[in-house]
Amino acid sequence: MFTFVSVALWLIGRVINDSVFVVQYVSWVPSVIYITFGVLCIAFSWLFALMAQPHLPASFAPDEESPREMMRFPRVGQRTRLIAGCTLLVASLSSFVFEYHMHRALRRAQGGASIRIAFWNAATDFIDDYADRFVSTQATLFALANPAAYCEWEKLRTAAGPNSDARRFGRLAVVSPWKITKWGGTSLDITGAKERRFGEQSFFDRGVAMFAELDAVEQFGRPIVVWVIDLPSDIEIPRKRMLSEARAALDTFTGPTLTTGKNGLDERIDAPPGFPEPDIIMGDFNTPRGSRSLQLLAGDLDHIYDRAGHGLMFTWDRERPMIAIDHIFVNQSIRVESYESRDMGRGRHFAQIADLSRAE
Repeated sequence: MFTFVSVALWLIGRVINDSVFVVQYVSWVPSVIYITFGVLCIAFSWLFALMAQPHLPASFAPDEESPREMMRFPRVGQRTRLIAGCTLLVASLSSFVFEYHMHRALRRAQGGASIRIAFWNAATDFIDDYADRFVSTQATLFALANPAAYCEWEKLRTAAGPNSDARRFGRLAVVSPWKITKWGGTSLDITGAKERRFGEQSFFDRGVAMFAELDAVEQFGRPIVVWVIDLPSDIEIPRKRMLSEARAALDTFTGPTLTTGKNGLDERIDAPPGFPEPDIIMGDFNTPRGSRSLQLLAGDLDHIYDRAGHGLMFTWDRERPMIAIDHIFVNQSIRVESYESRDMGRGRHFAQIADLSRAE
């Protein structure tokens, strides 16, 4: 029965996940799709049973000369549908509680002195009011990937606050309410990316990352490190390999690590190999939420959805949202007050917005 197939695929995707290349595609299908398909299969099964010729066993009453026909559905079919329904119910409850965290829907956002952060991969060149839309999130710490070709950076700096600072590396950028004490960026050299063409130009997207150390002593009691990531979108690349290669590139980073010199220009400084350990990671991972390979890069940081999210909260595609590939991770020193995936009205991705505070 198709319901059993649907539940089996759902279970395989959640247990094996993307540790096996072929199964990664099974794991990418949202649980709500498997559940909806299973419900429809059971519903159509009942409908077809009602429309089909019923099983009519003959029985004789003591005072009758002819058999009396009794309408009865085959017991095997009824039993199969009952077992399928119970199996689907268990899968549904498991998804709603442990994957979609629907029990959090009634929980109010926590209080506290928090700061709002926002990550947005607009993934388009032309948004006239790009900065205004981003500022409307009321964030003060902005992380950008593939911003619009025309961006009024001064508006983001103003929204970040009077002591704001900003750095950009390729298609990534950070606008901070605090001074950026050091920063750096690198290509991730992901293998397997296909050539992309835009008019007469072509390139291979091998992924890119940057870090920024922020002087956030006032908010968090110490400087914090933010990573911003943008990984290739080629679906043919095994995610386990891609995330492993990305982490290896970050761990073997040899610079340059930069800081602002006395003359206001960037200067190289000596630093140990590798990106400094992050407190926050934001980016477009092009890998669905729940994929085990994400932790190959994030390490022991928690996905912000697991702290404060609930429901589908898809991030792509904005016009037909079907999957969550944009993520924020935080470490244990940071408390998550709230989390939102917001439609910005333009671009390809939803913005990821969170209120964070210092963990007590």
